[in-house]
Amino acid sequence: MNTATINDEGFHLVEHVLLRPRSTPSTEPYWAFLGSPIVNFSESAPTRIARFSKSAPNRTVCHVPDHDLQAGDHITISNTTHYNGRYEIKWTAKDSFHIEKPFIAEEVNQGKWTFPNSTFCHASDHGLQKGDHITVSDTGHYKGNYEIKWKDKDYFCIEKPFVAEEANQAQWAMDIHGKDPYSLQLSFIFPAESKRFKEKNFKKLLCDVLINEVPAHLVIYVHWFNYKAMCAFEEVYQAWLTKMATDPTSAWQESVQLLVLLRMGKALT
Repeated sequence: MNTATINDEGFHLVEHVLLRPRSTPSTEPYWAFLGSPIVNFSESAPTRIARFSKSAPNRTVCHVPDHDLQAGDHITISNTTHYNGRYEIKWTAKDSFHIEKPFIAEEVNQGKWTFPNSTFCHASDHGLQKGDHITVSDTGHYKGNYEIKWKDKDYFCIEKPFVAEEANQAQWAMDIHGKDPYSLQLSFIFPAESKRFKEKNFKKLLCDVLINEVPAHLVIYVHWFNYKAMCAFEEVYQAWLTKMATDPTSAWQESVQLLVLLRMGKALT
């Protein structure tokens, strides 16, 4: 269903079951997503600690915007004098996390953090989430199956010690074998930048209406796409609609691309 154009206050409704490919390159019922390039592997990503500050006794706050870490994660801090070492994350907020170490002011109040025994993979706009399972191929040292430990927009982290390879490139594919991404699932796609949808109370009302009106056996996903994301979605969506109208068996690539885009929302049920 399409009640929207990019610049108005309509929305898209997509039933995931319609994205089930009529023809696929795999015999698996739920197969790996298309391979995407890993530009390079590195021992650390651009994960800078902007500054340190004092917290409770024997604890220090590390200020890192949008870090995606959780309490219990283990990290290694470097490029400092006092804080170098391995730590367990004790508490997190959106732009900071706490470590168990007394605060000491340093002249250069910055540092870097990384995961021990891990490798960062540079893959622009990968769309992965923490906990996803992927398969890495076209490489010697990194070939295998992994769970995503951490991600930002252009990097993700796997638990594998870094080893420099001559090619230093690879392919990744998302492994969803055994999981059903299609049945009894709906996605609502709203334009995040339209005037009414920017209002916090209206967004809450909208989510409440969806929960109350959609049958309870269906899982609802809500997506708030900015202009760039909505353009990317609608380009693929229109290509999928065109192929579905003419030759549904040829639409499997667009089906997979839409499923990748639509799994980034927040489930309401």
